[in-house]
Amino acid sequence: MKSFPEYLSEFRKNSGFFKSFMLRKPVWCSWQLTDKCNFRCKFCSVWRKEINHDQLSLSQVQEAAAKIARIGPMMVSMTGGEPLMRSDLTEIIATVDQHHFAFISTNGSLVTRERARELIQAGLWGVGISLDYADAAKHDEARGFPGAYQRALQALEIFQSEQVKGRPQVNLMFTLMHDNFPDLEELALITRDIGCTFRVQAYSALKTHDQSLQYPEPVSDKLIALQKKYPHFVTNRVILEKFDQAITEGVPGCIAGKYMINIDPRGFVSKCPEFQKDHIGHILEDDNRTLLARLRQEHKENRCRDCWYNCRNELEVSYSMRGMWFGKNRTGSKGQTG
Repeated sequence: MKSFPEYLSEFRKNSGFFKSFMLRKPVWCSWQLTDKCNFRCKFCSVWRKEINHDQLSLSQVQEAAAKIARIGPMMVSMTGGEPLMRSDLTEIIATVDQHHFAFISTNGSLVTRERARELIQAGLWGVGISLDYADAAKHDEARGFPGAYQRALQALEIFQSEQVKGRPQVNLMFTLMHDNFPDLEELALITRDIGCTFRVQAYSALKTHDQSLQYPEPVSDKLIALQKKYPHFVTNRVILEKFDQAITEGVPGCIAGKYMINIDPRGFVSKCPEFQKDHIGHILEDDNRTLLARLRQEHKENRCRDCWYNCRNELEVSYSMRGMWFGKNRTGSKGQTG
């Protein structure tokens, strides 16, 4: 049973987040904790870069999390690289949970039952685990890591079985590519058996300029039909309706810089993860007012339509009436909402 201070803290976060949402303040923070990754995914460029091992220390993360809390409570999505390569991730989750809602995206390879329990006890709100093929050999090859498939499944099962009062939300994260749509229904069955939810995003050649990995034909209707069969397929229908447009010409109206901010491993702030090199300041060196003013200007000048990734679309559709309707009425396993 939660203590009164815990209930009070949760109430403050929820009410503060709702206030920020209504006032159109930033409510989503993408935070790359490290550049280090133990995978060599074919469609990812992070590991191909010369690794910069500089990253914010735990005390600096604590300072940064408290600083952005003065803007308002946020959904803080922590990625990498691979976030579990940070030995202090449990302490980071506990720090973020004091002010925000802590999420991680992981390949699952470093998840153990003990580590999962530590993260959950620290306040982990949600976890997304990447799995793109129902065939183990294909997934392992695409990820450049032997055993990637089995470890991802094991991570899903561990987090789902260790949930406490429905937390963390456990999602399989599927990236639609040129050859894996037939795997989606089998993964839907697998996640149904595990009891977790799953979400889909589209690989974008508009961003990578590599057409070979992009799904080659209209897919929105197929995805919507699949969603009707599987209630735990929780990607918002409005997102699915725009998949064809996202793949062929891109979706305008990106919210980066307005409702979403990005922090890289060294603390530099940009409008989104894809524009880390175009940072507008540093989370510890610049005041919030300056950072927000620069981000607003970045948003005004933002004409990017190259991605339709979950860090953008899940929030963006929440500001539309249809998006709110489908989000409210989409229920996953154990009452999780999409």
